[in-house]
Amino acid sequence: MGSARRLGIIIFVALLPLMCAAQTEYITATAVGQGMGIGSNFQIQITIKDYSTPEETQTLQDALKSNGTEGLSNALKRMK
Repeated sequence: MGSARRLGIIIFVALLPLMCAAQTEYITATAVGQGMGIGSNFQIQITIKDYSTPEETQTLQDALKSNGTEGLSNALKRMK
């Protein structure tokens, strides 16, 4: 999994507990590459249309704890 994607997932999970009104939010960030991408900059744009319910948040946190980023990715795919 690429550094930019991994960072995006980490940021996403960190934002899950924030429960607020259903209003679209935009977050833009720049990440600096590590490993093979050292010295590269990656632009990350996150669009938040709504937030997860407490039950969904718990499911995603459990998936991340149990199976790492692969488990989180699979859980997110099942929620579509």
